[in-house]
Amino acid sequence: MVTTDRSAEVAGMLGHPSAIEQLAADYPEYEIYRERRDRRHGDWIAARDDVEVRASSAEELRRLLQEAAR
Repeated sequence: MVTTDRSAEVAGMLGHPSAIEQLAADYPEYEIYRERRDRRHGDWIAARDDVEVRASSAEELRRLLQEAAR
């Protein structure tokens, strides 16, 4: 397979792993998913046992998970 500058650019835009995929790897004890309301994306949710945190962004969800781990 021949790689062009454009294909490298496109591959870089895909951003694997995504911020949420990285969170799932960093916090495997949590189920991380996105709430869906009326066919629209809602908050990101991380849940385990009796703990649930919600955030509108991956960055905020990471901060909340870090706080919950303390």
